Amino acid sequence: MIDEKHGNDNGILAKFLESILGIAEHMNQLLGDEIKRRANLEEEQRLANEQGMYMPYSFEWEFIMGNR
Repeated sequence: MIDEKHGNDNGILAKFLESILGIAEHMNQLLGDEIKRRANLEEEQRLANEQGMYMPYSFEWEFIMGNR
């Protein structure tokens, strides 16, 4: 004997689980975006560090050679 109450409870549970799934998918997207953002930031920092290591010496060498 299944009455309407159980059917309504199942519908409510299904809607609740659907909303939880939507939240989980959104959180997954946000975390993926954050991982990409951090990877880009690390790459930019690495490139800036490399540029900082080589650029001043190259400029200084060109300056010295140009003033001889």
